[in-house]
Amino acid sequence: MKDKSITLNSKNKIMTTVLIILAISIIVLILIIFINLTKEENMEEYGVKISKQEMNLDKVTLIESSDEVPVQVPVPKGYVASSVESERTINGGFVIYEGEEAVTEENLETSKRTRNQWVWIPIEDVSEMYWTNKTDKRIYGARYMFTGKEYERETPQEEPRIIYDKYDIKSEYLSTHLGGISKQEFEEELQQRFYEMLESVVTYGGFYVGRYETGDIYEKIPVVKKMNKQLTGTNEGEGKTINWYQTYLRTKRIGISNQNVDTNILWEIQRDEVKKWLIDTGSKTNEEIAIDSTSWGNFIDSEFEYEDTTGVRTLKRSGTSMVIPAGSSEYTKANNIYDLVGNCAEWTMSVVYEVNRNLQGGYHETDGKYIVFQRLNEFYSPYGSGRHMGSRATLYIK
Repeated sequence: MKDKSITLNSKNKIMTTVLIILAISIIVLILIIFINLTKEENMEEYGVKISKQEMNLDKVTLIESSDEVPVQVPVPKGYVASSVESERTINGGFVIYEGEEAVTEENLETSKRTRNQWVWIPIEDVSEMYWTNKTDKRIYGARYMFTGKEYERETPQEEPRIIYDKYDIKSEYLSTHLGGISKQEFEEELQQRFYEMLESVVTYGGFYVGRYETGDIYEKIPVVKKMNKQLTGTNEGEGKTINWYQTYLRTKRIGISNQNVDTNILWEIQRDEVKKWLIDTGSKTNEEIAIDSTSWGNFIDSEFEYEDTTGVRTLKRSGTSMVIPAGSSEYTKANNIYDLVGNCAEWTMSVVYEVNRNLQGGYHETDGKYIVFQRLNEFYSPYGSGRHMGSRATLYIK
């Protein structure tokens, strides 16, 4: 009888424990659902939700990289992945070329000079690229502060936005360079393009950056090709100038013939992601990114060989200053991207001190250590132009 009582008590205790565990599980489940619903409501309430879509395989071809652990890279239709081994890895710079002809060792040099090229930048977590402002219910690009040891995320309100206090609110500038668009329409356009870029990044896992600084910038449709020399905003010999507005408008046209892609001036957060990628892949150190970039850029204190437009190898000596043709020196290459620092200061989409647009990367008339201060020192009115001002484009899948 005693043994039977003990057995019954044990069963009751087990049953009670099971019921308690079940009750706790139900409560936890309810809490999880509530938190998720609240989070979703907050996302809807505070800004536009960046949502991942299904890859549109009518727009891309998935090409396997040559990495030790292969990765499938979405190559837009109308472009081909390079067949050259040095241009096939994610960590080394996966390169695509405009057009459908295969790029091989035999036609590599010709392809570099005649076809637009882009390098894939993989992004694991798109939320690291933006933040949500609960006050104005908008999203803004994040920014990273690079030091000699690390990089840290910041949350400014500098892109996407117009300049409220000066040039962007004067119709004369928008009419002259952007076809008569209104201030409100311009602001909405910038926001829409930023959202579309982010949605493409989360859907396809990254974006493309111009392999070279944007060339033929005085032409209606610029290029991203090796050896181009029309890189800067002022051509004193021919009396030509180009400002931020014109650069923005023309950069959008680079991909205009392909309905699968869109192109734009590189957003500042995209540039920061490129720098993070260079550090994370081991291509560059934190010091080379943030403290002194002389060792991989065309600065006044750097010395290296480059190819001039006649095909002659020429020494650019320390203490001299000149703009070299796009991609003309392996010295300035990092993961198959050329001249990311030095040569030309590159316009971005961000606003500085409310009234200016930001340029980054330093340029040929500065020394390599200037780059650490350059973000806050190098800014101009978007109406300005100069012989050191250039740009770099981004390409993303629509």
